[in-house]
Amino acid sequence: MNFKNLMLLFTLGLAIFSSCKKDDPVTVNNVVEENKTKLVGTWNVNEIVDKDCNDPADNETQKFGCDTVDGVEICTLAALTFAADGTYTFSGSVTENGTVVGTEEGEGTWEIIDATQMTLCLEGNCTNETYMLTDNSFTTTSTDTEFGCTSTITATK
Repeated sequence: MNFKNLMLLFTLGLAIFSSCKKDDPVTVNNVVEENKTKLVGTWNVNEIVDKDCNDPADNETQKFGCDTVDGVEICTLAALTFAADGTYTFSGSVTENGTVVGTEEGEGTWEIIDATQMTLCLEGNCTNETYMLTDNSFTTTSTDTEFGCTSTITATK
């Protein structure tokens, strides 16, 4: 191969590599800030699934909403409300024909670590969670170290 052809190949190769520069990636901080903004607000829990538990009897799916059983309308509702200051509240209730028969409440803190990981602390118990978040859906998955269950919560705004 003569010198002229070698230089042409070298120049073409250099042009190809320099023209294939990747676009500037979205920084992790931008994703974290965007997801913080998306998360703030009230999320209605649709379902909690516990699976792969150490004791198979602990595997369960809890669905939220209303259902009629033997002529009685039973509503099981739960919500997570995330505030911009990194705090959140959990509230849940069960009603029978409109009468409240049980409630549960709690509060804690939250922190988004990156595009897929966050920490939730509820009344001092913290878990590292894998999450997926869109404008109107939120899913978080964690492992319960005490019972070995993988717990997944799905919610919508």
